[in-house]
Amino acid sequence: MIALLRTSPDGEITHANAVALEIFGDCVGTSCHLAVHAKSGDGVSICTPTCAQESCEGSKQPRDSRGVDVEGRRGRLICGSVDTDLHVTVILDDIPASSENRLSPREREVLSLVARGLTSREIGELLTIRPATVRGHVERARTKLDATTRAEAVARAIESDQIT
Repeated sequence: MIALLRTSPDGEITHANAVALEIFGDCVGTSCHLAVHAKSGDGVSICTPTCAQESCEGSKQPRDSRGVDVEGRRGRLICGSVDTDLHVTVILDDIPASSENRLSPREREVLSLVARGLTSREIGELLTIRPATVRGHVERARTKLDATTRAEAVARAIESDQIT
């Protein structure tokens, strides 16, 4: 899901796409930081009353924050100025931000190797575990990430910043 917002330089939302309206409600006319209210993984607010003004000043690079919590869901927040407006893009993962969906260190390790194209047998040899154990780690990761294939599990783990 991709929510798009446009704000004035002072942070007032002037436009919201349908996804943004679904997520944030009738947010046009309100302050962006109050509507989005993104938090880092450790709960610190990323959105502030002055972040829109700071982003619109000069030609700063867009702010790109991964692994943020927006409305109880994990995602990515990209804020950047275009002309005199600030464009805010919120890309939400399909999985909740709760720890229930966090992969174990071994599941992350195995999925990272799957992402490199290794087979279960090759991963097993590398980690000195049986291929059936590798498949078990992949299956648990797929369940946690609500993925139907190994490739989808890898993609969702990357999107949610659980593997790189």
